[in-house]
Amino acid sequence: MKSKIRRKKRVTFIRLFASFSAIAVFLSLIFANLFHEILIREIRSEISREIMYKMSQIQSKVSEFNETSRNPIKQLDAFMTVYTFYSVATGYYIVNSGFDENCYAVSALIDDETDTVIASNKQKLITFLKLRDGERFFMYSCDRELFNIPELDELFDNYSGYSYEISFNSIYVNEDDYSFVPHDVTVEKLQDSDDALKLVEIAETKKIVIDFDNENYELVNLTEKSEKKAPHTFLDSFQGYDNFDYTALTDSRLETSNFPFADSTSAGWFYNNNLLDVHATNKVYIDGKTYTLRMLFVLDENCKPISEFYWKYTIIFSLTALVLAFILSLAQHIINKTRYAFEDYQKALINNLSHDLKTPMTAIGGYAENAKKQLENGKSEDIASFLDAITENVFYIDNIINRTLELNHLNKIQEVKKELVELHKIAETSVEKYNLILDEKNITVELNGRCELMADRTTIESAIENLISNAVKYTAENGRILITADKNSLTVTNDTTDTIDTKDLIMPFVKGDKSRNENSSGIGLSIVQSVADLNHLKFKISSSENQFKAVLSK
Repeated sequence: MKSKIRRKKRVTFIRLFASFSAIAVFLSLIFANLFHEILIREIRSEISREIMYKMSQIQSKVSEFNETSRNPIKQLDAFMTVYTFYSVATGYYIVNSGFDENCYAVSALIDDETDTVIASNKQKLITFLKLRDGERFFMYSCDRELFNIPELDELFDNYSGYSYEISFNSIYVNEDDYSFVPHDVTVEKLQDSDDALKLVEIAETKKIVIDFDNENYELVNLTEKSEKKAPHTFLDSFQGYDNFDYTALTDSRLETSNFPFADSTSAGWFYNNNLLDVHATNKVYIDGKTYTLRMLFVLDENCKPISEFYWKYTIIFSLTALVLAFILSLAQHIINKTRYAFEDYQKALINNLSHDLKTPMTAIGGYAENAKKQLENGKSEDIASFLDAITENVFYIDNIINRTLELNHLNKIQEVKKELVELHKIAETSVEKYNLILDEKNITVELNGRCELMADRTTIESAIENLISNAVKYTAENGRILITADKNSLTVTNDTTDTIDTKDLIMPFVKGDKSRNENSSGIGLSIVQSVADLNHLKFKISSSENQFKAVLSK
């Protein structure tokens, strides 16, 4: 029993793309996980450096305030309010503390004896005030919780957002503890500007007056800021963070250190869901007393800037991987198509060649068998005709083999020596070889024009010879062959009895349906195509209205 040979299934472009896409998706998942890990590690490192820098800033101010300030703790409270923040860059995206409710920075000064918070960066009004000419600017703060003033609460509640800008025209000042209460306040509501030269513009202006009576506070009318003459202020603004329970900073667990620094600061980090908490603690000395300074930076790993940065480059990588998958799939598909086409070509070549050889071989066998029987029967009258038929079929087989070898030789040639060749003269010479056949079939030949091309003379003569031979062989009796030459091409047109299917006709051993039984090798047009490719020319064939046309051109 013969075993069946299964033909390997051909891979389509869709299957190739699906395979490469699966690899691209797998690589994208690996990239997404690794990129997320690296990104978070870098953010954690950067925010850790940021908290240590801010801690060192505040500590340096403690020494300064001890020497220059009447109330160092109050000055430190204002400084902590202004300078407790972080700014972390992720590529072109920046995450600032206060960006949303899960991204914030807080700090507190804790009295070690009472374990209470005595200074923090809780939201306050801050201004830099120079009371007298020749004096320096001091930072003053206004903490709403120290006063029970409805107008002050309204100012904090309604106008502390980023879309408002405030300025003081007069304030109540307590020089002893560097605090103030605003009296005459100008509030400007800002909006995006239509002017390309401006980022924002003033949409609305409002005046707020706060009356406050306290013997420790003196009303001070401020000069215009443009005058730069005391008393005046600058950088009037809301500062600090308000949505936090600052007593939580007294938790001793925040003293745990899980990453080292060169100084005495203990620092660490921990995760709370997707929130990264980075903390730092150190001891400070104010007026001879020890206090604990503690900072806590909280960052949401899923906040918009980080998510946008992460997803931007993850999507770019994924799309790039898919594009590469498509390109690789397309390249492999082209390679496969070429291989499949070559396999089909080989199969068709073998089928056609076996058919063209089998027919004369069968005939030779038949004629030889008949000649043998006649000799056995003592008869010899038909032996000569049998031998003629055998000889004719042998010549036919020899012709196929020789032309196959010629085609194979042409396909092996890598480069030819070109010269100026007159195609019309070669065609004229080729026609003369067939005058006898042309007369027998009463075929008229008309040759018009001139054509000169740069080509290899030997190979181009072979091509034109095959075109003329093909035209003479398949032109019906009383037909016509028209050879037209012009500047760029040579066209051979001949009459046929039927319209010929020209699909695959240039392939070796492929013949028109009506010519299958003709004494033809089916290689002539293949030789012409090979010569055209070798000389960098174009070769086209077509058939319509009982005419066959072959064009050899630049």
